[in-house]
Amino acid sequence: MIANDRSSDDEKSIGAPEIVLQNDRRREILSYLAEHGGEVGLSSLALSLTVGGDETLSAIIEQLHECHLPRLAAHDLLVHESDGTVRLLIEPDRAEELVVRVEAEGD
Repeated sequence: MIANDRSSDDEKSIGAPEIVLQNDRRREILSYLAEHGGEVGLSSLALSLTVGGDETLSAIIEQLHECHLPRLAAHDLLVHESDGTVRLLIEPDRAEELVVRVEAEGD
């Protein structure tokens, strides 16, 4: 199980983006998108998440497809296009604000 993760049923019942962002990896995804103008390719995103870690690129891509991107999309934070583009559905500044708020609440 991924640290700081909650079930998708809990996330949907509460309906707050802050709940889905309790997960470190999902905050990293939003931050990366915000830093890069709100739109990146899946491979660029996955590569950014491998830095300093011991996970393989294919494992990260699988996690993105199966877990993180669908959960973020369910909260209308981003969309994963069929061409591999991952795009924020909120303004980059708003994405960064959410990340900062959730991180501050965790301290």
